[in-house]
Amino acid sequence: MAVAVVLLMVFVAASATPAGTGAGTDVPEITAPAWQAQPVPVSPELFGVTMNSATGTMPAFRVGSVRFWDSQTRWANLQPARDRFDWTTLDRLVDGAEKAGLPTLFVLGGTPWWAAPGSPKGAYTDGSRTGAPEDLADWDRFVQALASRYRGRLHAYELWVQATHHMYYSGSVEKLVEMTGRAAKIVRSSDPDATLVCPSMGQLWQPQAREILRRFAELGGYQHCDAAGVKLYQRNAADPPETLVPLLREIDATMPAAGVHPPLWNTGTVYDIPLR
Repeated sequence: MAVAVVLLMVFVAASATPAGTGAGTDVPEITAPAWQAQPVPVSPELFGVTMNSATGTMPAFRVGSVRFWDSQTRWANLQPARDRFDWTTLDRLVDGAEKAGLPTLFVLGGTPWWAAPGSPKGAYTDGSRTGAPEDLADWDRFVQALASRYRGRLHAYELWVQATHHMYYSGSVEKLVEMTGRAAKIVRSSDPDATLVCPSMGQLWQPQAREILRRFAELGGYQHCDAAGVKLYQRNAADPPETLVPLLREIDATMPAAGVHPPLWNTGTVYDIPLR
């Protein structure tokens, strides 16, 4: 989990002559203190890594938190059949994070084949599907079992992964908002101290992905969460971080237009590796 918080503050001091005053009119000088925010340390919890290992061994280098995805903890892995759960891997990871004193972010995604047999297969070889479950009662049962078992041990939940990518989610935005609301209600009931991160939105340089984000906001999806999940990928892997500023401005304009102002959690970076 590479979580970044970007705060852009612009201070403008200006003086102007009131309309309609002549050149010889005495206009009193108006002075006011500048608004200024003192620098504050950024919490180390906001700088983490995504675990791509199922061993339970935490990173040997310094990190502030860990995110469970690509760690054999997709929904399809944890509930291989409607009437059977397998928590072995997630238990091992949570135990490892606790021993290392690391906060955790669990990512939901990867619908089991039995819950959405007619849905397209996803990006993984475990048979997981990209669509919403045909019966949302299956979703409710999984979220309830997860939140109850790990109450106080999973510190945050990302309520779906890569919702703008067809290999991770192929359902409608309306269904995604409904799933988000149902999951948020269940987690808050079971574990009120957990932080809820709305489904992460990636590929945001593309207009169609930004449209999904805008539609999710308009339908009230962000009202259910404590933060908005985004994937701040550079256009090219070798681009410096400063090139993300135009994209952040685009996101920043979308949220207020829908009447929401959630904090942004960047829960992933680009997969490509520059070889130069």
